[in-house]
Amino acid sequence: MDKATDTLQVYNGILKVNEFVAKGSSFVSEYGTTTDWFEIFNSSAESISMANGNWYVTDDLTNPRKYEMPAVTIPPHGFLIVACDGLNSYQKQVHASFGLSASGEQIGIFYALPDLSMMAVDTLTYPAMTDKGFSYGRLPDGADNWTFFAQPTPGTANHY
Repeated sequence: MDKATDTLQVYNGILKVNEFVAKGSSFVSEYGTTTDWFEIFNSSAESISMANGNWYVTDDLTNPRKYEMPAVTIPPHGFLIVACDGLNSYQKQVHASFGLSASGEQIGIFYALPDLSMMAVDTLTYPAMTDKGFSYGRLPDGADNWTFFAQPTPGTANHY
């Protein structure tokens, strides 16, 4: 197998877009503002280190390099919150350079391969969000089943 195939086998299906709020979020960022967000879930029993220059997230699947992730590690069966507030920064929290649209859009996690091509690790095209403050997430965490939650659970396990 070549390196790209090895990488695909290592990351495909392990990191998941797990939950998000795109309308009426009550999540308070480290800057004291409420912001939309999405959560990445590490479904493996190993920590995943997202090295600079390799990992990207986006709200437009035709532009997989929209936001380069900082060097962060997601613990085994752990969560990483990405604040979607347009700030393009990283202090204590990741702040992506884009927001999420309540009228429906996309969220994607991408990995840059050595040949500079982009591998989609997980992607989601979501419908319009009509209920303010509700999240849309997988149940259980990392599963294929998506549902709405009246009580969002950023950084913790999804539950009804």
